[in-house]
Amino acid sequence: RLYNAAYPASARAGIGVTMDQWLDSAERGVGKVREYLWVHGDALHAWVRIDHVKNILLVDAMLHPEQASNAAGLVGYVARLAWGHRHPIWIVPGHQVALARALTESGWARKQRYTLMARTAATPVEDPALVMARA
Repeated sequence: RLYNAAYPASARAGIGVTMDQWLDSAERGVGKVREYLWVHGDALHAWVRIDHVKNILLVDAMLHPEQASNAAGLVGYVARLAWGHRHPIWIVPGHQVALARALTESGWARKQRYTLMARTAATPVEDPALVMARA
């Protein structure tokens, strides 16, 4: 549900449609990878992945759009997790505007920008009536 809420439909269609496809499309960690979830009740509000590679800490995060007002708190929490690392680097998708704003307001600076281009191997079915059903 977090993935579906946080990613725009156009990005979901290009990167992956299902949760399994999204997980498969994620870059594999090079170093020691830790993942954190912010769960309240039965709702997942945020996901953070930290990849520790030598002296660099790569931080990838996803924040539910309804939790945009809590982006600064998430940035602060991750900063405490990254304490002592000299080179933490956030990877923030363009659609995570609240997270990017919170990072800027916390003193982080944009160093690089890149574009992820994806091409699906299979053609998605446009009309569900044309999908073969299995018994």
